[in-house]
Amino acid sequence: MSTNWIKDTFEKGIDEIQKLARTGSIRIDIANLKKKRDERVKLIGNKVLEKIRTGELKADDFEPDYSYILDIDKKIDAKEADLLEKEPETQKEPDSVIIAQPAPDEPMQSLPTPSPKIVDKEDDERDPHEDYINRPG
Repeated sequence: MSTNWIKDTFEKGIDEIQKLARTGSIRIDIANLKKKRDERVKLIGNKVLEKIRTGELKADDFEPDYSYILDIDKKIDAKEADLLEKEPETQKEPDSVIIAQPAPDEPMQSLPTPSPKIVDKEDDERDPHEDYINRPG
């Protein structure tokens, strides 16, 4: 009995897995690019709103969207005001307060000071997804 069918089936399985991996990788790349695009569109939109507020652009050019955004802003402000009104007042302090003290026979120990984090400006400007998107294969 020949075992070629096992080899053929195994090779077909490998080909299918490779195809799925490639298409999955492409779909992830597309999703990442769409996310980047959406972030940029949002950034541009915020810049346009700021220019409308400062009078550099006319609001009429962006109607009805601008009015819709203003309406949402008013609703947000009203909800935030409603939230502030309904927040419970400061809680009553307990009658007695217990303050933690070190054990009398043990000296107080101080915690080590964390070392300052060194920030590289190039890393801040670098997109964290670039390595993943531009990976080989």
